[in-house]
Amino acid sequence: MRWLRRVAVVVGMGLLLWAVSAVGWDALWRELRRVGWWIVPILLFYGVIFGLDTWGWGYAFPARRAPWQALFFARMAGEAVNYVTPTAWVGGEPVKAYLLKRSHGVSMIDGISSVVIAKTALTVGLWLFAVCGVALAWRHASSATMLMRVSGSVLVGLGVLVVLFIVAQRWGLFRRLAPLAQRLLGARADGVPGHAVDAAIRHFYRSQRGRLALSVAFHFLGWVAGAGEVWLILYGLGFPVTPLQAWMIESLWQLLKSATFVIPAGIGTQEGGIVLIFMGLGFSLPVGLAMAVVRRLREFVWTAAGLLVWSRYETAWGRG
Repeated sequence: MRWLRRVAVVVGMGLLLWAVSAVGWDALWRELRRVGWWIVPILLFYGVIFGLDTWGWGYAFPARRAPWQALFFARMAGEAVNYVTPTAWVGGEPVKAYLLKRSHGVSMIDGISSVVIAKTALTVGLWLFAVCGVALAWRHASSATMLMRVSGSVLVGLGVLVVLFIVAQRWGLFRRLAPLAQRLLGARADGVPGHAVDAAIRHFYRSQRGRLALSVAFHFLGWVAGAGEVWLILYGLGFPVTPLQAWMIESLWQLLKSATFVIPAGIGTQEGGIVLIFMGLGFSLPVGLAMAVVRRLREFVWTAAGLLVWSRYETAWGRG
């Protein structure tokens, strides 16, 4: 996997350089200066997205296991680990389960099974969100033929991956992911029987369909709120769009990012992807790249906050 990660980083850096060269530093800086104080509500608005996804995770348990605030902070730490480690956005999931175990006595079996179910609901929510976005794109941007074809292909591929992910869980996914948890958490992941986690996941799907539907619904709303963030950023850049256009941009953007999930932190794919989308839709390329930079800044801020949360947890437990 090392060579794959290196190739992915090279590809991502190539996309980043292409995006910047296509736009130009001067044009990019001119657009970024428009944001000004508007960066504050943009950073704060992500709390809405994060909160909806936290509710989605809460419904991935068969019953309430911890307060919403505890889930929120555990998710902050876990998502920060996901962002900074080259583990295809799954490295922080065992961290979430571990933090809940230490802070609220949630068993690792319940914690691990919940993050797998929540990740499934998140992906299903993305697929549903993207279906709506691609449909809007086909209707309102018929001239961007190549962009639509690529997005449609990725959408089909994502749907296939969702089905395979669910099938893998029925066959016993965690037995194969346990070594990853062991590498990330060391001795803290000992005593987590893979068969028990797989059984808990299968039982949840059989007996908790209502909670599963609510988990998917809240994650879907989280993606919709992501479109709201796109609208907010573009408004701050002086390039207002309609809510439907924001939905279309966000769905196409997330599809392209999902197709390149192996690239750590999405280096280059976020920036190159939005330039391709804006090029296909006939929008301003400097504005598109500026939006990607603003969102990247938001990711850095929230990732730093998540790492700080994890550090404070570990410091408090070390003193105890």
